[in-house]
Amino acid sequence: MQRGVQQRMINFGSVSNTAWSRFSSSVRARTNLAQVLHDVRADAALTFDWVFLLLVAAFVAAIGLVENSTVIIVASMLISPLMGPITAGTLGTAVKDRSLQLMGVKNEFLGLFLSLVMGFLFGLTICAIDERYGVAVFYSRCKTSLYGLNGSRVALQWRWPCLGSITSLSE
Repeated sequence: MQRGVQQRMINFGSVSNTAWSRFSSSVRARTNLAQVLHDVRADAALTFDWVFLLLVAAFVAAIGLVENSTVIIVASMLISPLMGPITAGTLGTAVKDRSLQLMGVKNEFLGLFLSLVMGFLFGLTICAIDERYGVAVFYSRCKTSLYGLNGSRVALQWRWPCLGSITSLSE
């Protein structure tokens, strides 16, 4: 009986070397983790090109906000290189690579800071040059409502069920 099982395994082994090996080689990952980490690190690195693209994207976004054009704002998102540091921070957290994680977080905050500074300078410049882009356009973008507070009520109620009697703020 032992010999029959062994013979079947040998036959199965010869079959697996043909069809199964071709199938498994086609399913394997095309790149290994080291190559992915290298590419992500290169995309998140702080270079002249990265900073230049970030400033161009912030400028395009500022023009889109002033002109009230959603298409221009979306175009600025396509130009922006901020996805590289986000990917680095996320992948660094997933694979427990502390240096990649810190590089991603640091460069993301630097990119956000540079975008805010660029937007602030653009806002000061455009308000000083042209009166029609004055306070009304910016106030129209700062409409406040209580719906955000209603969402926080739901979060608090989910965390502490005893707060179920809190009435909704939007009613």
